[in-house]
Parts: sequence; C-alpha cells; structure tokens
Amino acid sequence: MFAAMDNPEAALLLYDRRNKTIGVRPAEAGAKKAFPVRQKSGSTHRSIYAWPFCRHFQIMPFETVRFTAPQIDNQGTLLLDLNGTVTVTRKVSGR
Repeated sequence: MFAAMDNPEAALLLYDRRNKTIGVRPAEAGAKKAFPVRQKSGSTHRSIYAWPFCRHFQIMPFETVRFTAPQIDNQGTLLLDLNGTVTVTRKVSGR
C-alpha cells in the first residue's frame, strides 16, 4: 500500500465519523498538520504516531489492530475502516 501512495514522507490523517473510516493522504514532510511516516530499521512496514489524532477524534482501540481491507480511493487516499479490524498480538520470543 505504501508504494501505491508514492512512498510519502508524511501523511495527513482524516476521519469520517459516520462511516468510522480513517483516511491517510500523502503529504510532504513538514506540511501543516501532517504526521511523519516512520520506518524501523530492518523492517518493511511503516508507521505513523497517530495518538494525538486518535485522542482528538476519540478513537480508542484497546489493543493493536490490523485493518483487514485497506483500500486506496481514486484521489490516492488510503481508507482504513475501523469496522474491519482484527487484534494483532506479538509473540513473546523464547517462550
């Protein structure tokens, strides 16, 4: 999905309360209200520290979730449906 969004350095986060959908729109680093897109070394996934956004819109998942059907609309916005998630747990190594 990240490559389909042209590998943005930052993202604008949007929220549709009625449909409980988060929108992630590519943005330039330093753009007003944009969140930096980060990549851990040795990892292929990207993350956005979105806690301030979630707190503002009262999106409060109690655990880490994965979106089951992310889509990119015709405007290049990644759509994440909060009604379509599964809980993600990390396996504890050595146990």
